[in-house]
Amino acid sequence: MTDTERQALGVYLLSPELAQASILTEDHFEAERHRELFVLLKSKAWTDGQELFLHLSEKPRVAEKVGGLPYAMSHMDEAPSTQNVGTYEDALKRKRARSLLAAAAVEAQALSFDGAEPFELVKAVRDRLDAIDIDRRGVVVSATEGAQDVADDLEEEVRGERVPYMTTGWREWDTRWVGIPSEGVLLFLARSGMGKTSLVNSLAVAMAMSGHKVHIHGTETSANKRNRAIIFGIAGISPRQWGHLTLRHSEGRCNGEQLATLRECHRRLLAAADIRAGLPITVTGSGLSCERLCSEVRNQARKGLAVAFVDYVQDFPFSSGIEGKRTSQIVHHSRMLKDLSAEIRKPLVAAAQVSGEKEGIPSKGQVVPQMWDAQWASGLHQDAEEVYAINRGDYWEQRLTDVDGNVSAMFSEDRFGQVGVIDIHARKRREGSLGHLALDWDGPRRWVGPVFEEMERKRAINNTPQPSWHDAGPMDVGCATVRKEVTT
Repeated sequence: MTDTERQALGVYLLSPELAQASILTEDHFEAERHRELFVLLKSKAWTDGQELFLHLSEKPRVAEKVGGLPYAMSHMDEAPSTQNVGTYEDALKRKRARSLLAAAAVEAQALSFDGAEPFELVKAVRDRLDAIDIDRRGVVVSATEGAQDVADDLEEEVRGERVPYMTTGWREWDTRWVGIPSEGVLLFLARSGMGKTSLVNSLAVAMAMSGHKVHIHGTETSANKRNRAIIFGIAGISPRQWGHLTLRHSEGRCNGEQLATLRECHRRLLAAADIRAGLPITVTGSGLSCERLCSEVRNQARKGLAVAFVDYVQDFPFSSGIEGKRTSQIVHHSRMLKDLSAEIRKPLVAAAQVSGEKEGIPSKGQVVPQMWDAQWASGLHQDAEEVYAINRGDYWEQRLTDVDGNVSAMFSEDRFGQVGVIDIHARKRREGSLGHLALDWDGPRRWVGPVFEEMERKRAINNTPQPSWHDAGPMDVGCATVRKEVTT
């Protein structure tokens, strides 16, 4: 039960206003240092946990009563989501109810041995039971409260302070599917190598260019590698071609044309880095636990974060206290992300890898993934507000090409998808129709969306984010020509 006490205290430290609203008392906590911390939390309306920690750092004697500052801060690690506050409080109330019942039985037995009258026994037990009844807490939202909550949201939406859907910056997506829900988990499913990471990077940049503050967490790569991929995507430079040119240059084997190409690539990459620096995107890399990520996203939500991306959900480190099977861990992490989205009322875009062979044709003959194909935990789709499956025709074309460069006769775009585009199939949408969308796919730079010149042009016009990247018109032709020269 001490763990539950720490979880409840962790929630209160993350959001002190929950402590003020709590009907718990210090009697619900067995550990003396936990009681002292709870009393301190209830003593005033703290702005946040940092204010309380600063208070403890200035009051050594008070800090000693709560177990020390490091111990007090560690409670937050036990509570990854404030959405679970009711669960922790209910557990502590049940514990206290059992304690009160046991005390009532002991008191009744003692009174009986002392020869007390029956009415005295009944009164003593009744008082104990009344104390338990007072401790109960309703969880049903009244009709008035429910209606008022919705009315408040509508007022914010009509004033433009809140939107039920957020634009992605991709005109095709926003026209077809309005945008993405402003709350809930949006899940992308794809096979290894299909383009999950590239899609996440492209969509994150598109939303940042549309004015949204974005955070990307990559479970497979470092933050530096993620930023590098984004900059290469913005610049329209193939990382493989850059590697080839720099290798030849380091060995002194670049001819005049290649050296000119290297310099042009370098210029564009530096310009892209400057564009990246101006985008409201923060990045974290591999190694973070799901609990730590939730804490980071929660803190950023207080500072205006609009949407968070996770790439990908099955690769988090195992959480302690959960069965050590990968399936159990993934289900736990998926539920944490769902609870986090509900708590901060922001969308969370997650990518997940599907089961099946990494090479060749799927054993079941299914080219486009289904909702239940998620690797190790098919139930991921149950926590998601919307689910989309990704497919690319050139992915299959490459896998059906032999060592001599001959494409197998079994390859057809009708079955495997059109080459040069990335197909996004809507598998689940709680509101609206399904269907599929085909977006242009730039294979060398593995990118969906804007070309470099368009981004520079729009940035130069007014130096402000634009609502969409698909209004370039003739500019696309010139960009395609430059991209061909650079990747030659």
